[in-house]
Parts: sequence; structure tokens; C-alpha cells
Amino acid sequence: MLPSLEIKNFRTFEHLTIEKLAQVNLITGKNNVGKTTLLEAVNFYIYKGSPHVLREIVNPQKFIEFADHLFYGYNGKGSRDTKIEIGPISEDSSKKLLFFIEEGDHFDPWIKILYANKTTGTNFFQYMHSRERDVKSYFISSNEKLKYLVYNWWDDLVLDSTEYEIIAELENFYPGIERIALVSDPELTPSRFFMAKLKNNDMKVSFASFGGGIEHILSILIAMFNAQNGTLLIDEIENGLHYSIQPEIWGLIVKLAKRLNVQVFATTHSWDCITAFQEAVSENNEVTSQLIRLSRLNGKIRTTIFEASELPLITQAKVEVR
Repeated sequence: MLPSLEIKNFRTFEHLTIEKLAQVNLITGKNNVGKTTLLEAVNFYIYKGSPHVLREIVNPQKFIEFADHLFYGYNGKGSRDTKIEIGPISEDSSKKLLFFIEEGDHFDPWIKILYANKTTGTNFFQYMHSRERDVKSYFISSNEKLKYLVYNWWDDLVLDSTEYEIIAELENFYPGIERIALVSDPELTPSRFFMAKLKNNDMKVSFASFGGGIEHILSILIAMFNAQNGTLLIDEIENGLHYSIQPEIWGLIVKLAKRLNVQVFATTHSWDCITAFQEAVSENNEVTSQLIRLSRLNGKIRTTIFEASELPLITQAKVEVR
């Protein structure tokens, strides 16, 4: 697990530090302050600079646009000295991911990556089309491609007992579900979708018919079980979830984070979500949890940490932390 975090020259962040990370971290702040970018930076670090992370956020075809989106302050020209640095706060650079442009022209430059004392280098186009590395990081984003990732994640679990554990957890929110299946219909888009068989009934229904955020809850459960001994990242965690069930959702996440040894990073701009988070973490002292607020001051993004013990006072007094 990451004990702390330092980000330099990555997208919105010129230099951001978080002195201490918990096992469960909820990130909040106003729009366009870098909440999603923080998740992307953590994911990029965990994937050791894998291009598949960047393909989700930048244009893989044009280097200038790639660099403008990726390097802080590049602005179409930049500098060969500019490098991205992501990792725990440490003087030891071997613990960090270093990503920079070493040489070449603007059409096909040389990309260099240093991670854990290992160096890899390739030209831009080879880099962007190379294969991802096998790591335990799962990112639930608002990207339309998410559903296809979730289908693949489900395929990785369906042949073991995890399927039944996921159903048992889902029943706390939607009693009556007996089995889950991922089915195909080439005439529909997407061509794969989840169906549920109900108890004491031969009826099979689409998950989409349940409403109430069940597909989002299922995505979180599938990602969490896949992420065992790794990392789960959730952007705008409250999406599609009624405020009344959010304390239960957070309780589930905290419980599974402990059991599966998963470090969780989630973002929100919802006060209901923050209140639900506070309720859940106050009932579980076995997992370290904290709220991280991102804010902008004099053009720089800074962090403020609220530990679990401080959250009841914040929510009771309705202190603005978003």
C-alpha cells in the first residue's frame, strides 16, 4: 500500500504532496481541482507507467496533444527536462515512477521510464501501443468503456466461489437474488449484460431493471474482489446511489478493504457521501480512513487531511470541506 504520495508535473499538478495515506481514502474538492487526476496518477504509478492508463486520458496518435495533456505546463513546446514523478514521499528515487521525454523530435520522441531501479525506453508510437502490465489495480470511472472492463473482471471471478460471496453481499441491498449471469445478445448494444435469477422464481431479469444503482454496486463488488492485495480507485463513487444506502455501501467497502487487504481511493463532491463515509468509518476502527480535500490557493493545488476521528465534528457542524 502507498504510505504517502508525491506528484510532480502530472497533468493539473505541478507539485502535490499527501503526507500520509490511509487504507480507505475519500477525496473531495470543487470541480476542476484535480480529484480524478489524482486517481489517474495513482493508477499510472501502480501500473509502472503502462500506456494503457494514458490511452484512457490522452490522444495516442499525436505527441504534441499527448504531451500537452500529460505534462504540467507543456503548452506545445515544453522542455526535454520536464519529467513526471509519482510515488511515495521519499528521497529515494527508486521508490518512484519517473516518466520523461529523453530525445527525438516532436513527431516520434523517445519515452523513458524509470521504476524500482529498472529503466525502459522506446519511441512514442511503440510505447503507446505496447501491452499493459499485470498488476492489481482496478479503476471504476465514468468512462463509457467501464462496463466492458467490468465484464472482463467478472469473467476472472466467475469460476470460483467469489461469485457466491458477491451475491451474498448484493442481497443486503436487493434481497431475492439467487444467481448472476453475464449473457450475450449480438443484436443489442452492449452485446453483453448482467441477468439475475430470483429465488423461489424461475424469472430471469436484467440488472438494469432493478434501478437504484445496483449495477454500480455490482461493479464495486467485482472490482473489490479482483483487487485483493491491491488497489481500488472509484471516481464519483456516489453516482447512481440513493443517499439512504450510501452508509451501507461505505460500510461494505471498509469491511472488504480490511478482509481483502485493498487500499481504496474514491472521489466525491457530495455532502451526503461524506456524511455516509463518516458514519461507516466511525463504526470500524480496524481500518485506517481519512478524508482528503483538494483546494486551489494562488493557482496551486493543496491538500488538507481530515482523519477519521475528526469527521464527526466536521459533519455535525456542517463544516464545508468540498
